[in-house]
Amino acid sequence: MLYVPVLLSILLLLSCAAPGWGDDFSIVPSITVKEEYNTNILLAASDMKDDFITTISPGLEIVDHTGRFDGDLLVRFDRLEYAENQGLSATNKTYSGRLRYLVTPLLGISAEASYVRLPNPALVTGSTGIVTTKSPWDRITSSLSADYRLTEKAAAQLSYSYARDHFENATSSNDTSHNLNAGLEYDLSEYFPSVKGRLNAGYGHYFSSTSRTDNIAGTVGFSRQIDELWSVSADIGPIYVRSTVLVGQLVPDFLDIDGLEIPVGYHVVTEQRTNSGWGWWGKASLNYGGEYVNGALAYTRSLSTSTGYNGAAESNAVTLSAQYRLASELSALFSSSYYTLKSDPSRFSSQVINQKTLVVSPSLRYEFSKDMAMELSYEYTKVDYPASNTSANRQVISLRLLFQSPLFH
Repeated sequence: MLYVPVLLSILLLLSCAAPGWGDDFSIVPSITVKEEYNTNILLAASDMKDDFITTISPGLEIVDHTGRFDGDLLVRFDRLEYAENQGLSATNKTYSGRLRYLVTPLLGISAEASYVRLPNPALVTGSTGIVTTKSPWDRITSSLSADYRLTEKAAAQLSYSYARDHFENATSSNDTSHNLNAGLEYDLSEYFPSVKGRLNAGYGHYFSSTSRTDNIAGTVGFSRQIDELWSVSADIGPIYVRSTVLVGQLVPDFLDIDGLEIPVGYHVVTEQRTNSGWGWWGKASLNYGGEYVNGALAYTRSLSTSTGYNGAAESNAVTLSAQYRLASELSALFSSSYYTLKSDPSRFSSQVINQKTLVVSPSLRYEFSKDMAMELSYEYTKVDYPASNTSANRQVISLRLLFQSPLFH
């Protein structure tokens, strides 16, 4: 874990070495206070526990923008205090950094790194919809990419990303993922108005103590600006997956008495299984951006690590988000997501993974100024586990106050 601060230090040094801190440099301290009532703090199928939770989140962000350089460093701590279940009180920590440097007018490079410590991740299902294990959890991510303008109409991109999850719970295996992607985008406006076509190819590797999954995939897609308000994009293509998993099976033990076999128990035998095959993946979205209303409807199908579940799984997600500005200071927001996550022990994981998650969240946001805002929100979450015929749900009502004060801006 020691190399995480080192990596973030490198990002900081790179930002300091960027030409001319001056176009737009600021240090932004902030604090967020949130009070919430949660009807099922552990998102349990039975023996539900409710509680009031106070979260205080101080943060510090360093931002630098110049003609050729963009940099952002963030440190934030989230202190969670439970009114009744005080043993769950903990401090989540987030350290992240990103930079982008325009080497030439045609070539740009970008890098990102983050370290997140979650002593109590039970409150969050995350943007993937995966309900994680409730044990303390550390996550490291980093990425490096380059984009190059080949011609006025064509651009290419190459990227690599890395992620590692570490769990303190012995029943949850640590997992690691590597992803390499290459893409090409071409402006097709000469043939189709406001259309850009693209090709992508990638390789993914997911590894845990009980499974290994490798995949090679490609997509063909397009994006189109239909008019000033509407746009659409879609990508689809084949994926080839090869996986090796360790599966434990119960084998009966017998006692031989004068030729008569009497069952006396069981023992576990670990068997290695290898599977491969073709499938498909992709994404599509419809977007609307108006003066007072904006929103998006999106669908994504992918293969990804199932954090805390000792393997990878097929994921499908449908998301809807919208924002309506009622007045210059007041906005109404709505988001809804439905996720499915599935894998069998003979495929990408060492155990059955089967989750269906629905999240619905309306909210109101009032901005006193550009540096101070208040948000009232409601969230309903339901998770179905078809394999065990159980489900869990919770409701969360929260009030959040955000304040920031840029320095040296």
